[in-house]
Amino acid sequence: MKYCTVPNFLLILVLCLNLSAQPNDGEYPPPPDKRIDYTHARGSFIVGYLGNFPKQPFGINLIWIHPSGWGLTGDFRGGFGPDRNELYEDVTVSIAENYWGDSLVEHTNQWFSANGGLVRTLYRDQLGLFATVGLTMTNHYRRYYDHFEILGDRGFYWIPDEDNDRFFANFGGGAFVVIADRIAIFTGGQTKPEGISVGLGYKF
Repeated sequence: MKYCTVPNFLLILVLCLNLSAQPNDGEYPPPPDKRIDYTHARGSFIVGYLGNFPKQPFGINLIWIHPSGWGLTGDFRGGFGPDRNELYEDVTVSIAENYWGDSLVEHTNQWFSANGGLVRTLYRDQLGLFATVGLTMTNHYRRYYDHFEILGDRGFYWIPDEDNDRFFANFGGGAFVVIADRIAIFTGGQTKPEGISVGLGYKF
């Protein structure tokens, strides 16, 4: 199981996308009754929720599928930040540590990602794969303890640490299946932050 990492999963996904694009010798060119008339075809849209766990439980996903079997996808995901009631935006790390002498308790990142990519269907617009690339931003926060217990909740308070905010390239992918002709289920993964992606959508 130690080889079942997100990068290995994404490599397998890319290979599947490549294989799905190759024509089937027994069905190519497709017989007339299986050919698609593109004249009035607009494709399919899937809109829904897509989160990346455990660090990005909030997200929205959009998929457009052309009748040819190829399509586009885009998503935005976000994570939890510190309690706003304990956050002091104007306090810097230098003030908390050097001037007040407060003790560092913990630190955390709040993650945001925006991704886009390609879709390839495996069976009509009911089953398919997607691969994405995007940008991830982290907002870094530190939590301190005020020994006089004036700030925050019984002395515990958060401050932003902008010097440690970061940007990362993000690679992801996964699969979707449509059940009952309308309800879409998403599953997959991404690299930054590394996690498991799951979601639910509606096909128009």
